[in-house]
Amino acid sequence: MKTAEWGKLVLMAALLLLPAAMGQKASFSVKVAPILEVIPLEGRAVYDLSITNHDSSTQEYRIYSLNFPDWDIATEPLLNPITLTVDPAKTGTVRIYVDPIKVFSEGTYDVPINVKSQKGESHKIPLEATISSTASVVKGYIPTVILNVKYPDPIDPRVPVKIQVRADNQNRLNITELRIVLDNPVVGAEITDHLEPLEEKTFEVTKEISPLTPPGELAVMTRAYFRDKSVITPLVQKVRIMEYADLGEPEVESKFLKTERSYTFRTNNPAYEGSIDIPTSLLETLFTSTHPRAKTVKKEGGRYFEFTPALNGKGEMSIQINRNFRPLVVILVLIAISLALYYTNRSPLTLKKSADHVKRHEGGIAELKVLINVRNRSTQRLENIEVTDTISNIANLEKELYIGTLQPVKITHHEREGVIVRWNVDKLDVGEERVITYKIKSRLAILGDFTLKAAVARFKANNRDVLSRSNSVSIHA
Repeated sequence: MKTAEWGKLVLMAALLLLPAAMGQKASFSVKVAPILEVIPLEGRAVYDLSITNHDSSTQEYRIYSLNFPDWDIATEPLLNPITLTVDPAKTGTVRIYVDPIKVFSEGTYDVPINVKSQKGESHKIPLEATISSTASVVKGYIPTVILNVKYPDPIDPRVPVKIQVRADNQNRLNITELRIVLDNPVVGAEITDHLEPLEEKTFEVTKEISPLTPPGELAVMTRAYFRDKSVITPLVQKVRIMEYADLGEPEVESKFLKTERSYTFRTNNPAYEGSIDIPTSLLETLFTSTHPRAKTVKKEGGRYFEFTPALNGKGEMSIQINRNFRPLVVILVLIAISLALYYTNRSPLTLKKSADHVKRHEGGIAELKVLINVRNRSTQRLENIEVTDTISNIANLEKELYIGTLQPVKITHHEREGVIVRWNVDKLDVGEERVITYKIKSRLAILGDFTLKAAVARFKANNRDVLSRSNSVSIHA
């Protein structure tokens, strides 16, 4: 073991022993019982982890690997994240399976895991696992694929089901024939393709199912094979078939600013008890009549016509909505004129200012990163854009952060205004965006609110001088 690693271990041991030296008792303790420590490369080591709660209240402990992605840990059944709840003065046990994901040679390995209580106290637990065989390695690599399968949630049986499968090859092995099986008689599918070394590929499969598929949950088993050998642990996920109530597309008869629409409502539930909602607006309801009569209600931030179902023997209901918008002509014209004026006179350049990576010290703001997004939203190229920003006297500009971003052309120190920084953007094509980044440190910790002034951009557009301002940014200590 390297000297630096020994130093880290000594430091961690000292930190763990410090509370005891000060007369403080740890709120929990952890014991490990090895069940299976010597494994082949494709195997999993097994340990029983026992946590004793010395606290006066029930605690939830989170368990995770400190050496991911080389080693991962899991439970059976699968828990994500891995947690264990233990009552006061009690001991709880969980079985941990340790999986060598990116380990390709034989030997004995230290696999540290961390146990953290909900109060923030954590213990680092060293596990030891031995790889005894690498027979399953292909050309120096284990076929390792991570799959992520996404179904619509819920699944609407009236439309084709679009299934998305993302496959991630975790090593440099060329998987020439990958077979992915989604096993279910209703929504199952099979994909055969290949994965280049370290390639991530997304597959999309469309599955037609019967519109009369009853609502409920279906279990889909996902498997993946390379050379007829499984490369993943089979995954089981639940998908839901929805109970639908279909309003359908209306038959429309249009006249000048007047529309008559006829709907047919259908459902696969003859005892449907929900309402039939058709979107509308406050203004629209003033010029609309319905048959049968509907109530106007607000739901989920919108306004709707609400009909009470009265189904016939086929599970259908006819609805008519007649809308007359002729009185709205004047309002629409005024809106159109207003929009035209807005788009004609608005600035072709937008500035957006924000703060990130705010660091605090002694209860105040000590350091932060400032970003200025400059974007051309016009339909023509903009040139010779001068961007100016002002930094208050209570903070200093960190010059070394200019590397990798747009360099300032001038930095001026003003007695009252502070530091004035200028950048020149030679050109911005249509839709192009530039990001200006710099870092400032306060001379003393800033207590209370700290406000970054608005940045300003000056340029010419259509032979006239244009000035654009960004937003100001308030940061709370």
